[in-house]
Amino acid sequence: MIILEKGKGESNYNNNAVFNAFIPRASIAWLPNEQNRIWFGVGRGFKPGGFNKEGVDKLALTSYKSEIATEMELGWKWHSVNDNHMAEITLYQIDSKDVQGYVGVIGYQALSNMGDSRSRGIEYLWKSKLTPNHSISLGGMFNQSEFTSGEHKNKRPAYTPSYSSLISWEGLYGKEQKWSSRIAVRFNGPFYFNEQNNLEQGHYTVVDASISWHPTKQYELSIYAKNIGDALYRTYAFGNKAQLGNPREIGVQGSINF
Repeated sequence: MIILEKGKGESNYNNNAVFNAFIPRASIAWLPNEQNRIWFGVGRGFKPGGFNKEGVDKLALTSYKSEIATEMELGWKWHSVNDNHMAEITLYQIDSKDVQGYVGVIGYQALSNMGDSRSRGIEYLWKSKLTPNHSISLGGMFNQSEFTSGEHKNKRPAYTPSYSSLISWEGLYGKEQKWSSRIAVRFNGPFYFNEQNNLEQGHYTVVDASISWHPTKQYELSIYAKNIGDALYRTYAFGNKAQLGNPREIGVQGSINF
């Protein structure tokens, strides 16, 4: 790797590192009857370490460690006898060791290990057929995440909202059900853009809708509207700069399946 050093010009550095991991996974399930299923699982995930290829400074010369995540989950799934209703709930805990993230001044950042973190939460989903042609669903999650060691101990990792949910309704129309519609409302909880927790996106709501025509199985024509309320929100931010999410969009699209 070649790095430009002040007063020295270009300097050539060499280094190497080896990363290994054992990532087992196991689960067990119990079916008390045909409508219910309960399961428990535990496993490990692995994100290999490495070197920064940008060569922005001497920090790039030292390898960063692999990130190891240990996950446990307990879940329950149910459906009604006639399959008109179903529900699913999952409780989870994820312990991550040597979390990888970017450190340094914007423009000169390099990947490094930021410490350990723990994430606990619940995910849920409910679907119901209100009539043979109309259904509604509700899904979402609640999450509590924080660093448990390192410089950012007790702070929340970036891009980890505390909650989110989605409510949607779908309908079919006509004798041959050639028309369909969908309305979805997504609620997004607040989250931080950085580990210092001083750049925050507040909660926001996005509403989408569409109407589709299916004259045959091969053809589809749709009119859609995304972010109907033109909600203003950021998807990325640093310093006093930010990237905005997609604004209101209304359009027509078609598809042909061969």
